[in-house]
Amino acid sequence: MPTVDAEATSTSAPNPPRAWAECRRVLGELPEKPLLVLLLVAWIVLFHLFGVSTLGYARTPSIFGWWFFTMTRGLNGNPLKILDQEEAHAWIMPFVVLGLLWWQRERLLALAKRIWWPAFVLDAGGGCCSTSWVSSCSNPGSPSSPSSWDCTP
Repeated sequence: MPTVDAEATSTSAPNPPRAWAECRRVLGELPEKPLLVLLLVAWIVLFHLFGVSTLGYARTPSIFGWWFFTMTRGLNGNPLKILDQEEAHAWIMPFVVLGLLWWQRERLLALAKRIWWPAFVLDAGGGCCSTSWVSSCSNPGSPSSPSSWDCTP
């Protein structure tokens, strides 16, 4: 009767990495972590405080509150109707995006990690224009508020 070496069979297949250890590895390889966290927090705060431009449509300035309002109106107290709406996929899409990022994590981590300055300049310019428009609309009598700008909601 042939004998089977127990040690050879146990080490022949490598153990897959645990999910938590893999998450820590991926997060450890991200460059500029303080800048990334700062920009993420700034993005969340900005869209929470000034995210909705359709004032009066939903009683919140937050784009997250607006999204929740538009996704849950018409439920009439029945949360199972969420899945009957045409927009039911919107509840799943954040998880799909996270899944795609996880699936392609090795390719994304292998890319060159650097700041692309043209995008930074465009983003900063857009932020300055947006801030200028918001400040001039909040103070319509100011000299920086041209009369041709429509600041009414």
